[in-house]
Order: sequence, then structure tokens, then C-alpha cells
Amino acid sequence: MNNNIAIFLDIKSQKGWKHLSLGCASLIATLKSKSFGYVEVIEADNLAEIESRLSKLNYIYKSCKNLNLLIGVYIWSESIVSEILSNIRKNGFEGRIILGGPSVTYRDKHELQKIFPEADIFVKGYAEDVIYDILMSSDKLKISGVSYNNSKSKFEILTNIDICKLASPWLMDIIHLEENHTSINWETRRGCPYNCAYCQYHGNLHNNIHNKFDINRIKGEIDLFHLKNIGRISVVDPVFYPDKYSIEILEYFIRIGYRGKLCLHLRVELIKDDFIDLFNRLNTCLEIGLQTIFEEESNIINRKNDLVKFEKAIYELNKRCIDYEVSILYGLPGQTYNSFSKTIDFLKKNNVKKIRAFPLSIFPGTGLEKKMEEYKIKIDKKKLNIVVSTYSFSEEEYHIMENVALKINRKNYSEQ
Repeated sequence: MNNNIAIFLDIKSQKGWKHLSLGCASLIATLKSKSFGYVEVIEADNLAEIESRLSKLNYIYKSCKNLNLLIGVYIWSESIVSEILSNIRKNGFEGRIILGGPSVTYRDKHELQKIFPEADIFVKGYAEDVIYDILMSSDKLKISGVSYNNSKSKFEILTNIDICKLASPWLMDIIHLEENHTSINWETRRGCPYNCAYCQYHGNLHNNIHNKFDINRIKGEIDLFHLKNIGRISVVDPVFYPDKYSIEILEYFIRIGYRGKLCLHLRVELIKDDFIDLFNRLNTCLEIGLQTIFEEESNIINRKNDLVKFEKAIYELNKRCIDYEVSILYGLPGQTYNSFSKTIDFLKKNNVKKIRAFPLSIFPGTGLEKKMEEYKIKIDKKKLNIVVSTYSFSEEEYHIMENVALKINRKNYSEQ
């Protein structure tokens, strides 16, 4: 039996989601490209199934010298991961437990040791360039962004990564695609040029040498998606930025004749006519973040909007019948029911047909998390840290905004 074993636990946020997560798949592709020993994957969405499968694998591999459990942790999965780790240690799991993901990247070491005392190693940032070295060594290696539980080392530097050199999980068939598959998530770059105070993607935190994937890899993946006749590709980049790289990607979709739905996250005020022309030649669905029209609220979340450019872009999208929706937030510090209603009225005035209203959540490591006391932010920890009151609105007013949002979202879904 191979003595180098990596068990990836991919906890699903939605029941029925069939594909391995992109982060997990990318790490497996890296290990496969370096001929690492043996990789097992557990994909599940409930505690009982996860613990049952972990117990069986622990029994199978109990004699292995180098057994590792790797988990990406998100705010929605923190409690279940904490429970899993506690239970499997009690049941005799002796392998190393390695944690990464946003909840590790954006928390300090003291918090992590308190939440996940059973973990052995924390990786802060993208792990592809360091995971092989970690797994192949029993020593406590000095690697930027990597920290060992109960050690006194600092845990502040994020892992460096050259994204354009990463192996493709799609082209290596780590994420297996069936013919005519309905929908996939796909990334073309990582990181974000903006510093929105509510977002964990803020700024160039990861010391990236490059934040774009190699264009030849991207084109190879597009060829595969076209060959498999994928119905919908949701690009999960924080922002599909209007630069030469993005234009080349859109032009390639057009050149090969892709007819599926291509969904993109945008800041619409950055889009120029040549970009809109490309959208018009594809079956696109644009997801446009506005959040609010009010300067005070925008300043607090560091998310300013050029409303003149926004209105012009929306006019052009409407004129060309390009499918899009605009998302806004409720629960912002400085916001009131009145300002939230006026943001909705502004969108209706500009003939925005689909409006999505989302509650603001406070995520670890964000600018708003650091100013919760200043803005008198109260959150509901049972509902993904949703903001339920601030200095500018009460819980009662929050629930009024919530009801308005539910009606808007229900209306849009019923019209799809």
C-alpha cells in the first residue's frame, strides 16, 4: 500500500451539487501533476455521511505512515468542520489534519487554534504551490503562509503563487464532465483589484506573481466545455474585468461557436461599447453589483459607483436586449429603509428588469469586521453573520427591508 495518502473532504454547500469544488480540484490536479502517492475524495453535505466515510477510510489506511486529511473551510462550514474534527479525533483518527480556505486565510492564528484545536496545519492563502511539500514532509517546514498548531511561529504572510503555471483540473479530468452537463462553475483569474469593505476578495492579498491563468489553458478548457456541450458556465471570478485578457476569452467563445449560457460578474460602469458588442454576440447573463446609490453608504463599504456611467451602460444593455440582473445589498451601515427603497426606485426608473437584493454579512478579515463597534453592527451568527442592525437602522427596520427584498427576489424568480 502507498504510504502517502491525502484524503480531501469537499463539503457541499448545496444538496445535489455534483461537481468537486474548484479549490479542491485544483489542489488534486497539482498533486497528480507531481505524481503524489494516493488521493481519496469525500464529497458530502451532511455530518453523518462524512463521519461514516472518514471512519471507513481511517480503518483502511490506519497502517499508513503519512495519512493526511485536507479540508477547505468557509464561514458556512465552520461549525460542521469543528464538529467533524472533534469527533474523528475521539474515534482514533491519527493522521494529520490540514485546513485552508477563506476561514483560515482571514483569521488570526489564535482564533484558529480556538475554533479548530484538533488541526495540525493551517494554510493561509492559495495552497497549490505548497501542498506537495507539506504532504511529503513530516517536518515543520518554514513556508510562507503555513503555520503549525501549538507552534509559536507567526502566521501573517500569505502563500505566494504563480497562477499561470497551475495544472488544469478540467483538462486532467479531475472534474469529470458528462456530455450535455447542465451547469458548471469556472474561473479565469483570482483576486480582485478592488477593496470593498464587505468582501474577502479585497485587494492583492495573496502576493500573486500572476493572477490570471495561462490563456492557452483557458482556451483548452473552453474547447472542452464546447465539446461536452455544457449548458451554462458561471464564471466565479470576483469581477470579470474588461481588459485584453477578458476580451480574448470572449472572442474565443465566439470563434468556436459556443451557444450555452455564459454568466459573468461585472462592475457595469467599467464596460465600454466594444465589450457590450461581444456580449451581444454571445448568450450571456451579466450579474452586475451596484449595492447602493448613496454616497454615505458607498463610502462606508468602499464601493463607490459612477451612476452616470451606470445609467449609460444599462441603457445600452436594454437597447440590445442583453440578459442581465443588478444586485443590491440591505443591512449596510448608514442605510435606512428609505434609502434602500430609493435604490430600488432608481433601478426601476432605469428599466432594470431583474433586481436581486441580498443581506449584508460580516466575513472574517473584512474592513467591516474591523469596524463593527464603530458602526454599532449587530449580527445573527446563526444566519451566516447577517447584519440585523447598525447605528442607522433598528432590527425592526431590518425586517421591513428583508420583506421587501424577499418580494423582489420572489418576483424575479417567478418570471424566469
